[in-house]
Amino acid sequence: MLQISAVSCLCKLMCVSSEFCEANLQLLFTLLERSPSEIIRANIAIAVGDMAICFNRCQHHHRRR
Repeated sequence: MLQISAVSCLCKLMCVSSEFCEANLQLLFTLLERSPSEIIRANIAIAVGDMAICFNRCQHHHRRR
């Protein structure tokens, strides 16, 4: 349960900060690859989609300026 909560917090922080996301992206994919927990892998897969949407919108916002 602690690992699930820790990975969830990591994913949430990565969705908030692009710098934090970039710094921890390799760790996240390592966890996705090696975690025996289906719950952790599913949560990471969902979070990666959230990150892609969030940072894609940020990039479009900065390109318009």
